[in-house]
Amino acid sequence: MEMTLMGLRPVKFQNKEGELIEGTTLYTAFEDEKGGVIGKKCEKFFANVDVELPADLESGDKVEITFDYKGKIEYIDKI
Repeated sequence: MEMTLMGLRPVKFQNKEGELIEGTTLYTAFEDEKGGVIGKKCEKFFANVDVELPADLESGDKVEITFDYKGKIEYIDKI
């Protein structure tokens, strides 16, 4: 899905079970014709530390994000 990256935030914390959660929250905007949104829909997504982000990724970049069948980010590419 093609999106515009609006911002990103590094994340690192321990959950209630004591597991370390690490990755990046991506704040995006994209067209949502089926959802009835006029303009762009804004959404945030979590990319686990295992998902490789483009090295020069910054706010305003156009990105292509693919998800697995569970809705988790598999791949991010700058376009």
